[in-house]
Amino acid sequence: MGDQYDSDVVAQYDRSFTEIPLRRYVELPSAHQVLGDVTGLSILDLACGTGYYAKEIRRRGAARVVGVDVSDAMIRATRAQEQKEPLGVEYVQGDAGSLERLGEFDIVTGIHLLHYGRSREHLKGMCTSISRNLKPGGRFIGYQLNFNIARQPHYYDKYCFNVRISEHSTDGQPFVFSVTLKDYTSPEITAYYWTRKTLESALHDAALTDVRWIVPMPSEGGIEKHGAEFWADVIHAPFELIVTCTKS
Repeated sequence: MGDQYDSDVVAQYDRSFTEIPLRRYVELPSAHQVLGDVTGLSILDLACGTGYYAKEIRRRGAARVVGVDVSDAMIRATRAQEQKEPLGVEYVQGDAGSLERLGEFDIVTGIHLLHYGRSREHLKGMCTSISRNLKPGGRFIGYQLNFNIARQPHYYDKYCFNVRISEHSTDGQPFVFSVTLKDYTSPEITAYYWTRKTLESALHDAALTDVRWIVPMPSEGGIEKHGAEFWADVIHAPFELIVTCTKS
């Protein structure tokens, strides 16, 4: 996964949070709503990318925030930003599928994490890493490719995601997507399809229970900006779902 994020992708990454309506008006507000008050908490952000969530969580009062990403380019970029504008966020380059114990965290986040599991073993390794770094009773919160994602070509184009996935995808099957900004289209990025049954089994095997799936909804600002009709397709067939669970 790390090799997919070249310098051009890294340079444009943060723009996706403001220019892609699905991220700005659905993903971000829904994630923060599920996270709730983070004041004084310790949070591990897996697949942190350029640290957008890690930095925002720190600004919202988290006591300790650690970001982890497999991409060396992503980590270099976000460490450079941390040096320029220090927030006290720690960054670690590493594969979430085989991550050591970095602490005992109140919350582990994985925004766009589990669908980068390349195999069942890698997926299970991610879940083990999540559990290894959570306190008993701690929460995992992630964004995961919808196992009932729309298969029609160009279905998500108006939300700036071009997805190519087989109509009959099976567990572990790769698919590709690209992201379009105003003046930039990313290279195709490879992720992996996993069924609900397989995802929940991997989480349960890592002592992560009470698994819940939440449909992220557009914010009031998003409806005011684009109108309710614009969001109808992604509400009917979400691109991703929020998954939450608790370490037993």
